[in-house]
Amino acid sequence: MRNRTAWRATLMTKLRPVWDAEKHGIEPGTFLDVELGVALLLRICPNEPVASAHELLSGYPFLEALGVEVDQAVRDSIAIARHLLGPLRTRRDWHTAITAYREVAEDIRGYVIDAAGRAHQRDVTIAPTRFETYERTLAVPPALARRSVKRAAAGTYTTTARGRPVSITIPRELTSFPNPEAHELTTHGDRDHLTFTWTELAETAAFLDRQEEVARIPQRDRGQWARRFTGLRLRVREGDEFADADRLSIAGILHLIGMVGAGKSTLMMLLAVCAVRRRLHVTLVLGDVLSSLRAVTWLRAVGVSAAPIVGASTQQRHINRLHQVHAATVRNGSALTGFEPAHDLLSTACALDALRPTTTPWDFRDAPCRERLTKLSENGSEERFGCPLWVKCQRHTNARECVTASVWVATPASLVYSRVPQELNPEQLRYLELVWRRSDLVIIDEADQVQAQLDAMFSPGQTLIGHDDEAWLEALMDHTERELRGRGRAQFDSRPVREWSTRVNTARTTANRLYALLRRNPLPRGGSTMVNWIGRDCFTEWTLADKLVRQWAGVEAPEPADESYTKIRGAFDQFLLDPLGRRERAESPLAGQLVALTRALLNLADEDQCTRLATSWLESAELPQEFSGEELAELALRLEFTLLLAVLSNTLNSLIRGWRAVEAPLNLDAASGLMFQRPPEDYTPVVPAPPMGAVLGYQYREESDQRDRMGRLRFFRCAGVGRWIMLNLHQLFTPDAINGPSVLLMSGTSWAGTSPRYDVQIPVGAILKAPPKELRAVDKSRFFLNVIRDERGNPIAVSGQQGERRRHALRAILRALATQQRPAHPSRLESELAQLDPDRRRILLLVGSYAEARDVAEDLMEIRGDWRERILHLVADETEFTSYWTPTLRRGEVSRLASTDATFLVAPLLAIERGHNILNTAGEAAIGAAYFLIRPHPRPDDISYPVQSMNRWAIERIAELRTRRHTLDGHDLSSLARSLRRKGYDRWQKMLTAPLVYGSLDPTTDRPALAWTQLVTIWQVIGRLVRGGCAARVHFCDAKFEPDTADPEASLLVGIHRALNHYLEATAACAPGEKELAESLYGPFHRALARIPGVVDAQV
Repeated sequence: MRNRTAWRATLMTKLRPVWDAEKHGIEPGTFLDVELGVALLLRICPNEPVASAHELLSGYPFLEALGVEVDQAVRDSIAIARHLLGPLRTRRDWHTAITAYREVAEDIRGYVIDAAGRAHQRDVTIAPTRFETYERTLAVPPALARRSVKRAAAGTYTTTARGRPVSITIPRELTSFPNPEAHELTTHGDRDHLTFTWTELAETAAFLDRQEEVARIPQRDRGQWARRFTGLRLRVREGDEFADADRLSIAGILHLIGMVGAGKSTLMMLLAVCAVRRRLHVTLVLGDVLSSLRAVTWLRAVGVSAAPIVGASTQQRHINRLHQVHAATVRNGSALTGFEPAHDLLSTACALDALRPTTTPWDFRDAPCRERLTKLSENGSEERFGCPLWVKCQRHTNARECVTASVWVATPASLVYSRVPQELNPEQLRYLELVWRRSDLVIIDEADQVQAQLDAMFSPGQTLIGHDDEAWLEALMDHTERELRGRGRAQFDSRPVREWSTRVNTARTTANRLYALLRRNPLPRGGSTMVNWIGRDCFTEWTLADKLVRQWAGVEAPEPADESYTKIRGAFDQFLLDPLGRRERAESPLAGQLVALTRALLNLADEDQCTRLATSWLESAELPQEFSGEELAELALRLEFTLLLAVLSNTLNSLIRGWRAVEAPLNLDAASGLMFQRPPEDYTPVVPAPPMGAVLGYQYREESDQRDRMGRLRFFRCAGVGRWIMLNLHQLFTPDAINGPSVLLMSGTSWAGTSPRYDVQIPVGAILKAPPKELRAVDKSRFFLNVIRDERGNPIAVSGQQGERRRHALRAILRALATQQRPAHPSRLESELAQLDPDRRRILLLVGSYAEARDVAEDLMEIRGDWRERILHLVADETEFTSYWTPTLRRGEVSRLASTDATFLVAPLLAIERGHNILNTAGEAAIGAAYFLIRPHPRPDDISYPVQSMNRWAIERIAELRTRRHTLDGHDLSSLARSLRRKGYDRWQKMLTAPLVYGSLDPTTDRPALAWTQLVTIWQVIGRLVRGGCAARVHFCDAKFEPDTADPEASLLVGIHRALNHYLEATAACAPGEKELAESLYGPFHRALARIPGVVDAQV
């Protein structure tokens, strides 16, 4: 995070003597920020009105689209301004500040704003050098903010444990350790493009074989690097084609793809070790913490200095998972012994724990690592201190070792969220920025999965209200009250804290009122008319308002041509921007009436009176349609719910915006669970804003097996285009240096047509080809459309079913697959096993979730009791307890399937999609066949797919704006930005309200995009079955896979085949390079699909 205020320190000393904040209505710091924004506007596009200056901070290249010449100096100035003017980046904040600025006395203002809204510089006598300061500020990247930790000296201190104060006396001999070595933060200015020759990599492979021998790594665990390297075949892009190459060059960022088994993991480790031997610094980004720890352990074993980047607040969770995974592998002996070396890299130890006058172990989160030791100063104020043993603490060994390590191994989450400890560096920054400053080479494995994770980080979803510890708002309310009560509400000296407390109370009241409304008008079998109205899908105050308006106007869909719809919808749009009228923005009389009604409802406890107020408003609003008394009563509840939801959204946005101001006085940094769910503000200056604007939405879900309880209210907040971080990592902080690190993106499915989830929007520059022998074996894979029919001959569909109906359908499919039709006659599954090689005689049964995997395993055991010892179902690593009656395998240990007695593994499709290889002793895929009992499909209540679609759309629009090929309306900065947001918001609303049903999607755009997404999901699972050059046998059992004779192209399998046909059929009109990409990744998949009867014919 940058220091946003240092640049204006001298100017502040000039302004303070003449400043009257109450008179001017604006703080002097904000005043100077406004003038810096105006200076930026005049420097780049002087003819634009001041009101549009904030659009320069959005991250979109509107200037290029308008034909403004944008050189590197201009880009740097905008990037610097985005760091410094973050609080003014939104339209509302900027316009509020400009309005206040115009009220400041003219002799203080440096700019005059004319009637057209344009700014002109004027001579001033107060702080006359301010304009030179603005120029210098916009030319130099701001320094990092600094905050030092004061180490505790010998003495007695107070901290808290389990919510109670605890006294600790620290002896002098524990306070004399020297300061730890700090990270070098100077950005490398001499980084250049990297080239690795095949000869150099071959030497590295031979070196690793020797090092493994010296390290006495067991023969079975050695990498056989030289042998594996001989199988690597590289092709690099030359124009529209690819050609064989014996060197890999990374110029900025390189996108490399390779099918399963092509050797991507081999190449990644060879490149890392080769770079280290050149004395370069490397960062590897892997998919999970266990893989990261194992990679570090191996690198150290072969003599490479390596350290993992693991978040401090999540370390306990990772340790618990490691112990759970280890315990599942122990057959004989104690689960407290026999840990693999990777486990030594994490610790929960705290040396200060031994100094407490109690034998009760300290909770992990209670350890006073971060300024949690307090002591009263001489003037009676409370001082905070850091732990003097941090420099020697086992818990923080990894952080200290990162300083000198040549290789850092991280996960996407640890890079984005984890802070560099202030005990090492007083500068405040996250590890991602440290990597950008220090690393010469960054290799990101499974880049398409990382892209999806980054999108989720910047559009996080979380339980808002519920009945467990994960409810964000309830945890926040409890934490706030606990902190205020613990200090006698001394924090109320701060105005931000007072306002924060009021907003928290408003959120509490509003949320409870919403829940109460959901209990009104109950239905016979549970739920209520209100629950049915909001539905199971995602909703916002905007979508609910549109539902109301359409009902009032009597139209089925949004109808701009309908005058009554447009009038009421426009009033709601004004109201939703400011539901309590605090900014007095409502221009429509109807919007003003909605504000007045909302204020009245918020202050009433009497339900009947609330209903009468809402009903009275409806009766006086002159709605286009007439409604009966019963209908009006229901409409009144819906209106009340929508208005209160608007208040909740507005309040939550205010809480999130005001977080930073109250973080210290309310100790919010200690509430790591609250912090983790929002993207760090460090990245706001480098990530484009959401194309539809920052939105917050909801989802209400009731558990079918917990009818006695109300459901959970989840919420999500779109804060930025998360994938931008990966796509632009090589130039993410360019004002700080000319060249960033060289970045290599690797995956087997990151070239994926128009998939919003998996396709990485950077042209592929290199292909790693699988060995021909393995390709020939994989090409023998067979796919079968094995749809099960009931006793009436009707196909059994699972996808689209819910609850008991879904389980009944799965049970029927299992019975057909597992039951012997007559004694001694093998079942379908037994016949399938007989077709498989003895070393691969295992079957994977794929379902939709971990809970469903448990149910299917139980049902299969019931159907075939003689298979009880041969069935396992996959569980999440963090699962605390598994039943004796359903033997389990944790996801983190799925690679050891071959060492168990299991023949059948039941697993969620997405859990088995990637990660650990499942091999037998011969190094081949241990599973020979897979049965898709369900058709993969995004859940209609999952916000991730719409978010990914919008982020892909945003990247496409950015590319069009840069090249002036866009179709947006607008001739100036403001109108162009409004056009983007309007189209983005319309698209967003369409994606939220339109049902995500494959057959109903637009066959030219949305349907192929979903087909590509599901293609990757299915092929990644099949990839577990073709490791080592094996053929897979795959059965599609859900009737939803079957082509519909009425609409064949509505079949997912047909859609996937058609998407691949665009590149792979004989007459495909695509570039040679694209054809080779499709063949390299999906050729065997395409040919196996074509052999399924009906799939090819359906397209004729």
